[in-house]
Amino acid sequence: MSIEVHILGTSSARPTSIRQVSGNLVSCADGIVVVDAGEGFQTRFFEQRKRMKQHEKYHLKPSKVGALCLTHGHLDHTWGVLPWLQSLALDNRHQSLLVLGPTTN
Repeated sequence: MSIEVHILGTSSARPTSIRQVSGNLVSCADGIVVVDAGEGFQTRFFEQRKRMKQHEKYHLKPSKVGALCLTHGHLDHTWGVLPWLQSLALDNRHQSLLVLGPTTN
């Protein structure tokens, strides 16, 4: 089984002219896991999906996303979650989405 990791953002608290805030995709035959979704995540996901369509065997379909993992609650890791979820709803997504994240004591 092969695993692909797509790094969509590596900047810290705010985007820069050459880097975006946190957002990653981990893809394998069983589906896709989103790891963090900072500001602008859905746009970066769409752009990466468009780039990958040029390669016949690689497809990043939003319908294949089964889980969202948030490493921590800072906005540079979470600000893009709600707009992305809204887009999934507008696309008539009906599958459940497992959401994982840290807890506090």
